[in-house]
Amino acid sequence: RGCQRSEPAPQVHRVVERLPVDGAGHGLEQLFDDSRAGLFSLVQFSASLVGVLASSALVSTKGFKPAIVLGLAMLGIGFALLNAPTFSLALLASGLYGLGYGFATPSTNLWVAESYGDRRASALNVANLAWGVGAISSSPLAMLTVRKAQVTTFLYVVAIICLALAASLLRLPFGKAPH
Repeated sequence: RGCQRSEPAPQVHRVVERLPVDGAGHGLEQLFDDSRAGLFSLVQFSASLVGVLASSALVSTKGFKPAIVLGLAMLGIGFALLNAPTFSLALLASGLYGLGYGFATPSTNLWVAESYGDRRASALNVANLAWGVGAISSSPLAMLTVRKAQVTTFLYVVAIICLALAASLLRLPFGKAPH
């Protein structure tokens, strides 16, 4: 007896019913099986690991600012392209998002820790609270945007916020690179 494909939860069926149909009349559920969906996680988390490793080198040579700005820019571009018309481009977007997350998260945490001296623990708690609020709110926001058929708009808004934040950080002075 071979492996059987698991059936998604009922709420997934409701979401898939609302997804667009391609030019040949195939619904996305026919084009997007479990193995292809799993590639998004693989690509995102692999790229995130690469981003974490690369951010260490960038922070030690150029400082926090380039790593944080690059990470936010990649997050924004990844968000903007995530609802791409092709599977390959959406997969690339997932990789950009993961790479950006890998650059932005540890660099931001290190910058906060070094910038706040004796208050670093409380400052890191606030920074991590902000990441956590974003992570927790993303699920209900995603559900809302799917129900309202506004996924692309939502992704573009988040992308614009990330890119605007990256652009504004370019103008701010940062501390020197750690030794």
